Amino acid sequence: MEIKPKRVVLTGGHAATPALGTVEEIAKRNKDWQLYWVGPTSAMETSKTATAAEKTLNEYGVTIKKIVAGKALRRGNFITLLKAYVKIPFGFVHAFWQIFKIKPDITVSFGGFAALPVVFATWLLGKPIILQEQIVGAGLANKLSSPFAKKIAVARQESLEFFPKQKTSLIGNPQISQFFQISKKTKIGNPVTIFITGGSSGAQIINATTNRLLETLLSEFVVIHQTGENNLKFFLDRKEDLPQNLKNKYIVVGYVNPKQFVQNFEQADIIVSRAGANTVSDIVASHTPAILIPLSWSIGDEQRKNAQRAQKTGLVKLIDQDDLTAEFLLESIKDIQNNWQTIVNTADTSEYDLDKFASAKLVDLIEGEL
Repeated sequence: MEIKPKRVVLTGGHAATPALGTVEEIAKRNKDWQLYWVGPTSAMETSKTATAAEKTLNEYGVTIKKIVAGKALRRGNFITLLKAYVKIPFGFVHAFWQIFKIKPDITVSFGGFAALPVVFATWLLGKPIILQEQIVGAGLANKLSSPFAKKIAVARQESLEFFPKQKTSLIGNPQISQFFQISKKTKIGNPVTIFITGGSSGAQIINATTNRLLETLLSEFVVIHQTGENNLKFFLDRKEDLPQNLKNKYIVVGYVNPKQFVQNFEQADIIVSRAGANTVSDIVASHTPAILIPLSWSIGDEQRKNAQRAQKTGLVKLIDQDDLTAEFLLESIKDIQNNWQTIVNTADTSEYDLDKFASAKLVDLIEGEL
């Protein structure tokens, strides 16, 4: 009798890095599992932008299945909010149809608005569910999903209090292995390289502030700017208008795949970024001084919590979005530049050491339920 390979569904939103870290570990163990990613049709509620997971995971043999998924938005005009909320019940129906067709042996959820209907559909079919929580605290989707989960794996100590103790373990945040292979810089570059990123979709306020500062920054620094695909043309045109000596120091990209992201981290002396949990983990793993500008309206203020925890390492300076100006950002960059050696030498990132083994621990949990 032929033994069918196990079917593993991965799901979530804004979780390409931990999902890819998990897929890497599965491949490392030579598991013949059939892997599926069930995720949203778009990375953003307000525009059709392919998700980072969709762009990345299919390159690793993961079958991508999209679902309509509504999000409980807190901002936007009436039509945008209405469309988002109307899609929520359709998302549950669509998720159930996809899960019914896949018939998974297990679902692993990384949280996010698209994950809850997938988790619920898996539960209806009586299959085990594992949740992975990346943020400091607990995301709304994972909190709502926790009653249906067999196991819950959290990245940070602070998250333990939000989930049932008997099924929750602290494992760290799964990352792709290349981040732990980055050679730590011992001295700042000449010229100094700044990597500015707002995540896979970009960040408008960071882009706007960078735009105002651009010539000033390029007069002294090399700037790698990840704009998000929707903003790429504007900044490519902006680059073309620069004097040649500045143009050569300005590298503009829209979307950055995880391998390129690692290369940008290797080049960077200073990082300017949002404070998503995965980017924060990457910054700490690379031991690179950074300025974090948390999203001011994230549910549960999760980005601020991520940034505040990273700030304790000594690597990170936090700027509230409401306080962000071109002048303040430039002053903060200069402050890090002037104190770079001390920051790198005294930073203590030991509390993030769990991340090195998180992918392996998560796959151990998956194996234990199959």
